[in-house]
Amino acid sequence: MSQDATVVRTAGDDACRAVIDAVAAARGVRPIDLDTPLYEAVDPDALRALFPADGRPSATTVEFAWTDCLVTVADGGRVTVTRTGSR
Repeated sequence: MSQDATVVRTAGDDACRAVIDAVAAARGVRPIDLDTPLYEAVDPDALRALFPADGRPSATTVEFAWTDCLVTVADGGRVTVTRTGSR
């Protein structure tokens, strides 16, 4: 079963890990079973720089498509995933 998902990061959480976990939850699969690597959709180093694990505030929002999902990472650590396909 798959559905939209939202994950709220806390200080110390890696932005890339939060995205991977949220997309896996939305697709109803384990993170290891995602068929496309994150780096094919977004630069992981840039994502980590914009949303550091130390919890520094950021007035940035990043949105990108990945594995039939629309991923939004916003200030405050919120990762929102909306399913866009049936895959």
